[in-house]
Amino acid sequence: MSKSPNRKQFAWAVLLLGAISFILYTVSTITRVEPAWKFIIVGDSRGGDNGVNTAVLKEIAAEIVLQEAEFVLFPGDLVNGSGNQAVLQSQLTTWRDTMQPVYDAGIGVYPIRGNHDAGNLAAWRTVFSGEYALPTNGPSGEMGLTYSVSHKNVFVLALDQYISRHRVNQPWVDAQLAANTNPHIFAFGHEPAFKLAHADCLDDYPAERDAFWESLKNVGCRVYACGHDHFFDHAVVDDGDGNPDNDIHQYVVGTAGAPLYGFSPPYNGNNTRYTVEQLEHAKQYGYLLVEVSGSVVTRTWFEKETQTGTYIPKPCAGTSTQADSKKKDGTKMDYPKVTLSNGQVEADVFLPDAGKGYYRKCRFDWSGMSDQVRWNGHNFLCSSAVTGDMDFRACGTAEELCMGIFNSPGPLGYAEAPVGGGFIKPGVGILKKHSDEDYSFEKVYEIIEPIKWNIQSGDNWVEFSQRLADYNGWGYCYTKRITLSDDAPEILITRTLENLGSKKIEATHYCHNYLLFDEDAVGPNYEIKLTFAPEIFSDELNGHVKLNGHTIGFHREIHAGDYAFGSFDGFDAESNYSIVVENSKTKTAVEIQGDRPFERFHLYCQQKMICPEPFVKLTVEPGEKTEWETKYIFHEIAGN
Repeated sequence: MSKSPNRKQFAWAVLLLGAISFILYTVSTITRVEPAWKFIIVGDSRGGDNGVNTAVLKEIAAEIVLQEAEFVLFPGDLVNGSGNQAVLQSQLTTWRDTMQPVYDAGIGVYPIRGNHDAGNLAAWRTVFSGEYALPTNGPSGEMGLTYSVSHKNVFVLALDQYISRHRVNQPWVDAQLAANTNPHIFAFGHEPAFKLAHADCLDDYPAERDAFWESLKNVGCRVYACGHDHFFDHAVVDDGDGNPDNDIHQYVVGTAGAPLYGFSPPYNGNNTRYTVEQLEHAKQYGYLLVEVSGSVVTRTWFEKETQTGTYIPKPCAGTSTQADSKKKDGTKMDYPKVTLSNGQVEADVFLPDAGKGYYRKCRFDWSGMSDQVRWNGHNFLCSSAVTGDMDFRACGTAEELCMGIFNSPGPLGYAEAPVGGGFIKPGVGILKKHSDEDYSFEKVYEIIEPIKWNIQSGDNWVEFSQRLADYNGWGYCYTKRITLSDDAPEILITRTLENLGSKKIEATHYCHNYLLFDEDAVGPNYEIKLTFAPEIFSDELNGHVKLNGHTIGFHREIHAGDYAFGSFDGFDAESNYSIVVENSKTKTAVEIQGDRPFERFHLYCQQKMICPEPFVKLTVEPGEKTEWETKYIFHEIAGN
């Protein structure tokens, strides 16, 4: 007979199991990244098919299902409407039937009334009852009309504005906001808070509107969505306190089928102390996609392309929010970073961190992202405050491997991975393949496992290394070292990619180079000088850019909400590249030198970013490695 363990042995076993459990829990906590999820906002679908534009609404319903949204917010004017119960009930039933694929997919559908839906309350309550019933947590007399929704880490206020016309039930709003514990807050109603084309809106009662707006601002809500006007319009509402981080964005998304019309600023309603600035506008059908990944939220406008009928994503300007950007005491959150200095140049470099790093998304390399470089009293990079929404929260020296555009290689193992399986984005980790569609850098992919970084640093250097031993035959060691030269205003970025797997690695690498000189808006003050005469390969330059020999210039300033993008040929495919960006106002320049030829050259610009993008080609056989580097040289230019 075997001996039973004595008490001392049993105690040691319990302690050992506890230690192992703690270690496993700690590791899982450190590496866990909350899966991204999505919802959609779109409204105003009235039309000629029993009060509904069923053709467009069917397309929108199909998009909602295709996007795998978890719910949809519909801010009113579902139908043309009627005061007759039977007529309105029939129209609303047509709307509901058209949206049936969304219901069948298990996606939450949350409409509120618009002015065209408010003709008969009994019709609304009849159609939205039973399995189609809406939440009944609203104030007395508004059950199923005004309500709130809590879903994962998001809290939504759905606000009827026709029990008390052009107003919300503020006591109920205050109580709901006080009880909420979710970090991300959204509000939607039918009418804009700040007037566009329709005269009737919440500014009919400006004092009540302002109280409502302040209640949202004070709890961190940054989005109010509505319809009423039949177009897409995105505006930021500046409250005048000097802090743009707490300004609320107004989205008009009356784009589900109602007759379209246009609008141009000014926003000439009763704006009281607020200033309303248009960021984007489109006279076209489409929808707003909201993506939530842990503490970060991004918004993308999907616009119907007239010729093909497809819905094209267009990231919205200035709209990303990060719920943990402030501590409980209201002070700004500090993301892990190092500040490098050589006595001439200073560079702030964010450190990759799956739990609290500045960048934790699926597109860009997590390492070496700098949002500030200072030399001789000047700043040269586009700060994180400007690009907080762009390309999933990228900034400054954001780099990307395996972008997968224009027939260039995509992420490792994507083509061979089954739906639901994993593929590899070097610099990020193992991502989940969501469908059989081609990889798209514009989509959000769930990060199954972020790959660990090893980080070392000194006064004027920092080095990042990421290692994946083997994943379905793919493996690599990727190292990036950023060094400030000892005796010159220069920054050198050196990278090494070693193939540890059994499959050949073919990839492209580029730096987005979010540049901005002393916050000077992009326009005629800037010139880009190249070693070749650029030829336009493809473009959406929108009349902003001019070519003159080896120089790219600008006809005029790029305004908020506008952009310019171009892909250029004409470079020598055998010579190492050089790009010089000059600013005549600051009388400074940065030269970007690479030790490889261009594979591609792109230019992307908005009002507050000028981005020359050099692409290089990488091929690494199993057991081999490749190195490439980029040097940034800062200097003054002659001028009056």
